[in-house]
Amino acid sequence: MMPKHCSVNWCKNALFVLAVGAVETLFRFRADRRFNFPAGSGIVVNCVSPGPTNTAYIVDRLADRPELRQEMERYVPPGRFGKTEEVAEAVVFLATSEGVAIQGHDLLVDGGWVTH
Repeated sequence: MMPKHCSVNWCKNALFVLAVGAVETLFRFRADRRFNFPAGSGIVVNCVSPGPTNTAYIVDRLADRPELRQEMERYVPPGRFGKTEEVAEAVVFLATSEGVAIQGHDLLVDGGWVTH
């Protein structure tokens, strides 16, 4: 089964798909309290899965390939890559008392990337 983050046609790198699947499986295992943390411990386990985000790595990798960047941005409903601050805000939300009732969730911060 292909991880949901790799449903876009151009994402065919087998190692990437394997790594994403492994991370999702690991976080779901850790989130299952029967095997990990006792009820009432206050420990919650969630996963944040960002889509294309303007990190230094991405900007550098796509600097000489503007056509690829434009093609990727067409798959994101906002028409732009996410900002690192937007991903950080999601992480902070899950780490605060406002997110305490969320457990075992993979929060997609991808601007709608996986809808394509």
